Parts: sequence; structure tokens; C-alpha cells
Amino acid sequence: MHILCEFYIDGAALLKTERPFTGVEQRNYLRWPADFHVAYGTGDDVNSGIAVNMSEGGLSFRGPKLFPVGTQLAISLVIPNKSESLRLTATVRRQESDGLHGVEFVGVTPEQKNGILDMLYHLITLLRQ
Repeated sequence: MHILCEFYIDGAALLKTERPFTGVEQRNYLRWPADFHVAYGTGDDVNSGIAVNMSEGGLSFRGPKLFPVGTQLAISLVIPNKSESLRLTATVRRQESDGLHGVEFVGVTPEQKNGILDMLYHLITLLRQ
């Protein structure tokens, strides 16, 4: 069985997607498609990747270096159309052989939460264009 998910902002259809229904939703936040630069790593081992999708609670991105599940990473998100980046700490929750990482943001301050929400607003705005 599949369910059709439709998301609206100000009465305008923003996103329609169909996905399998598993009976259990494990995510706490809605994911949004993303395409921006991500720097990630531990200590001096910094790598470059590209965001695939983002939510209020985490991020999926592709990058050349894989880190084991459970690893705590320093993440820097380059905010589109701004000269600054958003620095966060995240824990690797999943990884795939093609370089895809799924990370959960941890220890988020109120200022960082505002930065995350600003980025999500920007991503949603881009989808409406």
C-alpha cells in the first residue's frame, strides 16, 4: 500500500509525493530536498559533501569519506546566498556505500535552531519557484 502526501503553504501545493506505508513513522520532522555544500568531519579530518535533504532534526548528504554509525561529526552548512555558514554537531545515524550519510543534529542551541529554520525556509522558498 502507498500513501499520497501533499504539503501546502499559503494554500498553494508545494510538494506531492507517494511513498510506501509501513505502518510506523519513525521521523519526527518533515524532510526537504536540498542541494548545498556541506563540510563534515572530526578534528582536522574535514571533507566536502553535497546535501541531499534536510529537516529540523538532521541532514542527509553525500561525501567521499564514510564515518561509522555513532560517530559525532562537526558539520558546517554553507547557507545559500549568504557569506556565512551554520556550524552544528551531528551524530551519524546511517551510511551507505555510495557515500550517503544520514545524521542527526545534537546539542542544538537556540541560535543554531534559528539558523536551521532559516535554511529550511530558504529551501521551501526555492521549491515554490
